[in-house]
Amino acid sequence: GEPAQAGVACILSKPLYRSKVLQLLSGLLLSRPMQAEAPPLDTSAFKGCRVLLAEDNDINREIARILIEESGISVEEACDGTEAVQKFAQAAAGYYNLIFMDVQMPNMDGYAATRAIRALDREDAKKIPIVAMTANAFDEDVRTALREGMDAHFAKPIEPDKLRQLLVRYLLKQGASGPTPERP
Repeated sequence: GEPAQAGVACILSKPLYRSKVLQLLSGLLLSRPMQAEAPPLDTSAFKGCRVLLAEDNDINREIARILIEESGISVEEACDGTEAVQKFAQAAAGYYNLIFMDVQMPNMDGYAATRAIRALDREDAKKIPIVAMTANAFDEDVRTALREGMDAHFAKPIEPDKLRQLLVRYLLKQGASGPTPERP
């Protein structure tokens, strides 16, 4: 029909329900053919890795969690910057391997949360990779994230291939010297 000719992959009718959106997104993600340069990821490489995901939007948080967990990574969630700082501060040193931090959140934004985590008197607080997540993908936004103590910038909406590249870059490079003591 007309939508397919225009390049539309699917149509989502209103009203939008969370379950309908998630079902559609997972269907689209699972039905996409793997690209030749992206062989299937060995999820055992991420065994024992734990990510803290700070995102105030329920749907964005759920989509990110599903995509990250598909790699075999444990995900713990925070709904705002304040909760992210509390969870990190209360966790044992090395408990988290990576933090995805939304920039615009209520109570405490991602930049303030990053500064608070970096200011903690713990070695892992200085070293843990913190990745900014934001819909703003201009060069200035990337520079601001880096200036605020973040290690990388990740533009929303989430592109699974770019997410995978970040996970490989920050979790697999830790290897035996990574912060999680129980990892081989």
